[in-house]
Amino acid sequence: MRHPLLINFIVRYDQIWDSDAAEKSGKVDFVHTRVKHNKKEKALIAFHSRGYRLPGFYEEVCKMTPTDGSVWTEEEKYQFKTAIFREHKDMSKVSKAMNKPVTECMTYYLGSFKQSDEYQTLKSVMRKYAGNFCKGILSVPVFCDGCGKGGKLIVCDICESHYHLSCTSPPLASIPEGLWSCAVCTSLENTEQKIQQMSSMVSGNDTCSKIEGSLGAAESSLDQSSKVK
Repeated sequence: MRHPLLINFIVRYDQIWDSDAAEKSGKVDFVHTRVKHNKKEKALIAFHSRGYRLPGFYEEVCKMTPTDGSVWTEEEKYQFKTAIFREHKDMSKVSKAMNKPVTECMTYYLGSFKQSDEYQTLKSVMRKYAGNFCKGILSVPVFCDGCGKGGKLIVCDICESHYHLSCTSPPLASIPEGLWSCAVCTSLENTEQKIQQMSSMVSGNDTCSKIEGSLGAAESSLDQSSKVK
């Protein structure tokens, strides 16, 4: 007999990748080398939804919006700048204000905004904001993003996350000198650098027309092989 308070939960999720099916298709490397890094995440999800088949894939890739903000309008860039100052680098709030994914906002912040003059102004504003908090002018509670407790915390210079020295990854013995970034932001920056390096090594991937030519040739090859069978 079941306890009256017990409730059965059914976990549902959308599968966006099947590593076994992708490997069997033999086309994953083809996509990696012919799709630009700022469309790759969306392209791989679309590749999965197509059953790992190439026909018609390049048309969908060409219509995809890049995920790094490279096609943002001047109005959208201004909206981001306004939001990043107003929300004190809280990327989740910036994302809601922009009505764009957090990952896209973070990628634009790391790849474009940090190279702008406005970024230096933002750093000055954030230092003043942190100083006011320490002086008790601000009453917003701050907790460790690792354990959820308060205390003496260090701040990531990129995402403004707070950590105890013992809660960082790896743990720190003392407060680091100069700029410091948390493990999440360090990983994001390293990933972005690797993607850009891989992208620069692959020639002829800058335009949709070149993607179309490569994928179109592959489609013809697939059609011919299917006719032989």
